Amino acid sequence: MATIANTNVDVSRGHPYLKYMYSSFLYINKSYYSSLTYSLQLKHNFSNDPSLSFLIALSNLHRAMGRQTLNTNFQILQGLTYMLEYAKKKDLTKPYNQMEVNYNMGRCFNLIGLDTLAVGFYEKVLEIEPIDNRFDLRKEAAYNLWIVYNSNKNHKMAEEIMDKYLVI
Repeated sequence: MATIANTNVDVSRGHPYLKYMYSSFLYINKSYYSSLTYSLQLKHNFSNDPSLSFLIALSNLHRAMGRQTLNTNFQILQGLTYMLEYAKKKDLTKPYNQMEVNYNMGRCFNLIGLDTLAVGFYEKVLEIEPIDNRFDLRKEAAYNLWIVYNSNKNHKMAEEIMDKYLVI
């Protein structure tokens, strides 16, 4: 049996793109601690990549919401720090990036139970007029805002949001 040798592949250390994909795979499968471990190893390889900062932020926040973390407050602080890093790395001159960052910030605050902060970010998304309707996050933001208002017994505001943004 012949062996195929490829001298162009560096196998002496883990390939960063494979680690990135594996870290994403671990996150999707709710292995937040493992995803965080792999993601943090990649920080020097992808220092300007906003999606890696976003992955690290979400891993921290989801880990904080679980029962296995040792220090919930520190984990939340780490997650929000990486979310701010993610926001700084995005090109906020484009309307879609503004929508994306505000929507993701709203989702993070919603995740950790700070609905009053999430509302502000969702409302910012609703104020932005998209250039291309394929990249419009207003319906998603409006739906999340509708859920927040309903869960906090503010049915009047929920109905206004539904009538203005969610009715076809």
